Amino acid sequence: TAFLRIALTLEVIRHYVGGPIHVMSGYRTPEYNKKKKGAKRSRHVVGDAADIYCNHLKENKLFHIIQKLQDTGVIPLGGLACYSYDKDRRSFVHVDARGTQPRWRKTPHK
Repeated sequence: TAFLRIALTLEVIRHYVGGPIHVMSGYRTPEYNKKKKGAKRSRHVVGDAADIYCNHLKENKLFHIIQKLQDTGVIPLGGLACYSYDKDRRSFVHVDARGTQPRWRKTPHK
């Protein structure tokens, strides 16, 4: 199921980053997704997406670790995007396990 795919994906990511990951957003009801101005076809509504961050890694480093895990088949292919903000808003990485590899934001520098 979708929930199991993302849960297992997050566990593998946690292992590879060597520390805890924090989930800012996981499953969303359609109503909550609309309230948050999420995409109409959001993977959060499907249940196989998470917005995450690590206190010990910058979001661009986390992005590249996840990209490598997808590219080498360690975790399922999925959407991946880096949302970098200033100090007033938490930066994070969106990861999902949809089975294809879309990218919708500029890939961050290493």
